[in-house]
Amino acid sequence: MALARALVAPGDPPEATTTIHRTWLARDGLGKADFDKNKMALSEWSGGVIRLAPIAAVLGVAEGIETALSVTQLTGIACWSAMAAGNFEKIELPPGVREVHAFADDDPAGIDAAMRAVRRWEAAGLETYMRLPPEGFNDYNDVLTGKRKK
Repeated sequence: MALARALVAPGDPPEATTTIHRTWLARDGLGKADFDKNKMALSEWSGGVIRLAPIAAVLGVAEGIETALSVTQLTGIACWSAMAAGNFEKIELPPGVREVHAFADDDPAGIDAAMRAVRRWEAAGLETYMRLPPEGFNDYNDVLTGKRKK
């Protein structure tokens, strides 16, 4: 049996909740439950983010929740989760953000989505950086946990 944990995805304005993102965890709490739909949002979330830190002048955006938390641990940069690669470019960054780092997963979908977002944010006048994990890692959570690509 799996345990369910809920994470709320705040909307815009920050106090508005747009959806609830649920992740089912393995009974021992060490990772996701072993079934196909171990993550699920309860409603439309396109353009939403999971704000894991307050709005900051320098902000990171990563694909997944675990990756965003790992980025903050590794770099000290406040980081939000886009929830999925395809959502990167739909995110509207709030006033006060002047520099944004797109922490892409090292796969074609992740790189493409982050690059589109970087171009969009750059066109809006933000200082932008495209960040990939070091060679041999899929994402920054893998960097933190030491899990190399197979």
